[in-house]
Amino acid sequence: MTHFIIFVLLLLTGRLVHGVTEDRRVKWKCSRMDLVNSMRTISENTLIDIDIKKIYIYIYIRNYIIIKYNYIITENVKFFYVGDLADLRTNLTEKNETVKKCILETNQGEVLDYNPANYDIIRDDIELIDSDTCSIRIYRINNTHAGIWKITTYIVQNHEDEKKISNQNGDSKEEVFMFHLHVRQTKKAVPSQYIEAYDGHYISMKHIENYENLTACNLTGPMTESINLLTEKQDGFQLFGQCGVRMKVNATYEGSWALHAIVDDYMHYEISFLVDVHQLKKEDPDDMMVMQWTRGSSGIISLPDVRKICQIVAPNGVIVATSLNRCYHVVKVATIQHEGVWLARYNMYGMLEPIEQKFRVETFDQVIFNTSVSYVEDGSIKLLCQLELKDARTPESCSFIRPDGKTLYMTPAIGNERYSAYINFDTKHGYMYKVLECGIRIRKFEDVDYGAWRCDLTMPYNPRHFGSVLHVDYPDSREDGNVKVRTVKIKADQVHVKRGDPFTIKCIADSALKYCWLRSPNGTSYSITQDKEVETPFVLPYEGQGLWFGECGAKISAAVDSDNGHWSCLTGVVDGDEESTTVSVTVTETYLVAEQTEIAVSARNDPVLSCHILPRMLDRTVHYCRWIRPDGYGIYNDISHRYTTSSSYSQCRLVILNYCPEEDNGNWTCVAGLKGENGRIEEAWDHVRVQEMFRGTVYLGSSSVTILAIVITLVILIGGIAGFIFGNRHRFRRSLPENPPTYSPQHYPPKFKFDVKEAQY
Repeated sequence: MTHFIIFVLLLLTGRLVHGVTEDRRVKWKCSRMDLVNSMRTISENTLIDIDIKKIYIYIYIRNYIIIKYNYIITENVKFFYVGDLADLRTNLTEKNETVKKCILETNQGEVLDYNPANYDIIRDDIELIDSDTCSIRIYRINNTHAGIWKITTYIVQNHEDEKKISNQNGDSKEEVFMFHLHVRQTKKAVPSQYIEAYDGHYISMKHIENYENLTACNLTGPMTESINLLTEKQDGFQLFGQCGVRMKVNATYEGSWALHAIVDDYMHYEISFLVDVHQLKKEDPDDMMVMQWTRGSSGIISLPDVRKICQIVAPNGVIVATSLNRCYHVVKVATIQHEGVWLARYNMYGMLEPIEQKFRVETFDQVIFNTSVSYVEDGSIKLLCQLELKDARTPESCSFIRPDGKTLYMTPAIGNERYSAYINFDTKHGYMYKVLECGIRIRKFEDVDYGAWRCDLTMPYNPRHFGSVLHVDYPDSREDGNVKVRTVKIKADQVHVKRGDPFTIKCIADSALKYCWLRSPNGTSYSITQDKEVETPFVLPYEGQGLWFGECGAKISAAVDSDNGHWSCLTGVVDGDEESTTVSVTVTETYLVAEQTEIAVSARNDPVLSCHILPRMLDRTVHYCRWIRPDGYGIYNDISHRYTTSSSYSQCRLVILNYCPEEDNGNWTCVAGLKGENGRIEEAWDHVRVQEMFRGTVYLGSSSVTILAIVITLVILIGGIAGFIFGNRHRFRRSLPENPPTYSPQHYPPKFKFDVKEAQY
C-alpha cells in the first residue's frame, strides 16, 4: 500500500520519469480510462504536467504480486485549412511489434473500432492509409472536424512461434495517440486588406460575423507578441466588436497583421491585412512655396503628392476650385489681382481631417518696354529702347527706322560719322528677366533725322516685334529744354477690294497709341481687340505690328456693298488726345477697276480708256486685254486703225483715235484675263461710260439753258446721294440690328489696355 501511495504522489507532482521521447512539455487531462481503470484514487480531470510520452506503471497489491501495465500516450498538434487532406499517423514506438486492434474516437465522441488488416474505409470521410499501423486520412476537412481525435492501438510483441503469439494476447500493450486538430479558414478583410494611415491615426479591423462559443480573439503583428483581445489589455489596442481591434498606429506598426477568431479552441477564422504608415511632413511656415505667373498668360496651381479631395482658396477667401485626386487649378489669365497668399485645403488617403497648406503667388509682366530720348551736351541725341522679357534668349536683331523709312541695323560697336550703335544684354530679378538695351546716337543731323523714329527688336523663335515710336524734334521746337506740343500726324492708304474678299483697314500715326477703333460709312462703331477668339458683330481683330508702333489696323472677313465709302479711324495717342483720319474703301465686282468710270469726249483730245488690277495685288498679272464697245463689238487688235490697244502686267489701255458718237458713246467694258495661282486664267472686268461733251457746255456763260440744266442735274444728284446715305444708315452692314448704336466709351470700351511700360503685340 505504501508503494501505491508513493506512485500516486510522484504522478501528481510530475516527477515520475521513465522513457522520455520528446523534450517539450505537454499539458493534458487524464481520466480513469486514460490511465488504468484500477487507479480509482486519481480524481477525474486532474491536470497533470508531465515530461514523458511513455509511462510504465507498477502497482503493488496486498500480497506484493506485481502486475505490469504498459500504457503509452503520444500527443500531436495539427493545423489544417478547410478543404485540406488531414493525415493522422500512428507510428510504432518499438520494433517487433504488431497492431492487433485500433479504436478511433472522433472529436464528436463517436467511437469506431477497426482492424488495420481488414478495414480500408472507416467512414465516408475517413480512410485507413497504413495497414501496419492505425494511421487514417480525413478528406475535405472542415469546421466539423476541429477538436481532439484519439486513436488507441493495441500492440503485441512478435515471436517466432505463432502459437506463442496467441497466448500473449493477455500481455498486450496499449498505446494512445492524441491529435489536437486545429482547422483554419481564411476570411476576407473588409473593407480592404491594405490599409494606409498616417502616424497618430486610429485604424479598425474586425470579423464581420458573430461566432458562437468564441474562446479567443488573437492579434498578431510585426514586433508584437500575440494578444488575446478578449482577456488581455494593452495600451494602444482596444477590442472592436466581437472580435476586432482598434489601434493607434505609428511607424513600428507598419507590416503584416492577422486577426484570429478561435471558436471552441480549435476552429480558427483568420483575417490578414497589411498596414502602411505614412509620416506627415511638417511644413516650415517660413519656407512658403512661391508660384510666379506671367501677367496675361495662364497661371497653374499644381501641388505634389496624391490628394483625394482638394479645395483651392484665393487670397480673397473665395473657393475657386475643388478637384479630386490632385490639387490642380488653372487661372486662364493671370493679373496683378491674383497676387497674395493662397490656401490649399486637402485630404489625404489614410487621413481623416484636412490639411491646410499656404503658398504665395507673384505676377510679372511678360514684357516691359521703355523708351527714352536724351539730349546730350555735345549736341548729339541718344535714342534708347529697353526690353525686359521673361525667359528670353539672346536678341536676334535690333534696328531703328528713320522718319524717311530707311532702316538702320544695330551692330555692337559699329557706326559711321553720323550714327553709332549701342547694345547691351543683361539679367534682372534673379535671372528671371532678360534685359535688352538697344540704342542709337545721332551725332550729325540732317533733315531726314527729324521726326518720328521707330525701334524694332526681335527675339529668337518669337514672331512678335517689340518696339515703339521716338520723336526727334527740330531745335526750334524746343523752348528752354521743353518740347512744344506737337501735332500728331496720321496717314492711311486707300483700299480696293473685291466683293466677298477679306480686307484690312489701317492707319498709322507718328506716335505710340493706347487704343483705336473704327466707324464704318453707315455709322456702325467697331472696337478692335488682339484677342483672336473674340467673335462678335461689333468687335474686329487687330491687324498690324502693334499699337506702340503707332499702327491701328483691323481685318474684316468679307467685303459687302455697305463697306464702300469713307471709314473713320480713331486713335488714342499715348499722353495725348484722340485723333482721327478717314480711309477710303472701294468695293469692286472683280479684281479689275477702271481709272475713270466716266469720260467726257472733247474735240481737242482723243478719249483714253484704262483699267488696272486692284492696288497692292501681287498674286495676279494681266495675261491679255480685250474691250467691248457699247454696241457689243469686241476689240482685241483692231485692224481699222480707229482704236489703239496696249497692256502691261497690271493695266489695260485703249485709245479711241477716230471718235464716232454713234458707235463709241455709251458703256464700254474693259475685260482682262488674269493669270493667278498655278497659271490659271480668270477674267475680270469693269465699266467705263463715254459721253460726248457738247460745245455749248464748254463755257458755262454761253447759255443760260445749259447752266440751268447743270443746276437741276446737281440738285437731283445731291438728293439721290442724300437718300442713298440716309437709307444705308438704317441698314445693318451684315447681321447688325437696325439703328446701330453710335460709338461711346460706355457701350464700346476698348477690349485691351496698355501699360506705358508694356510693349504690345
